[in-house]
Amino acid sequence: MLEKEKPKFKFLQLNEEIQQLMIDEINLDVDIDHVFKSPRFIQLGSLMFADLIKDNIKSGDDITLSKAIKQYINKSGKYTDKNGKERTIPRDAHYVLGQGQFNYYYSRAICSYAIKNKIETVEIYRAKYSSNPRSESQSEIGKHRSAIELLENLRKNDFVNNTFNISKPNSGLSVKY
Repeated sequence: MLEKEKPKFKFLQLNEEIQQLMIDEINLDVDIDHVFKSPRFIQLGSLMFADLIKDNIKSGDDITLSKAIKQYINKSGKYTDKNGKERTIPRDAHYVLGQGQFNYYYSRAICSYAIKNKIETVEIYRAKYSSNPRSESQSEIGKHRSAIELLENLRKNDFVNNTFNISKPNSGLSVKY
């Protein structure tokens, strides 16, 4: 059975400068051991994750990253969540993780670019099509957020636990300057 490919994100301002800022942001996380650690990975996946992200920032996108991650998802189909409960790994876990991480570093790079260029706010937009978008995501579209505050929040938290809906798994939201 062929796997159905997920819709791609539309990163409106992805270019070489933003790609470099994305890599700078992941290097910051590597330096402080803040790269997301998924309990759904086998050990090798956790060790290689930062390099996979960087490789796909340089010469890929959110879908190529998702496909690269798939081989490192635990084949048992099970993982233990943060509360110690055994869970089933969703079939699309590699897409959720790959697209989420790519968007996470893209969002950080957009904020970094905005700050460097004295642009105070970034705008939230729907970057990935959803046939049934969540109301909390829809209500964010078109809102402006402080680039400094958003970048600080994203750097302090991972893509799952940030206090904004931007870059949260399956939100389909991203930012532009």
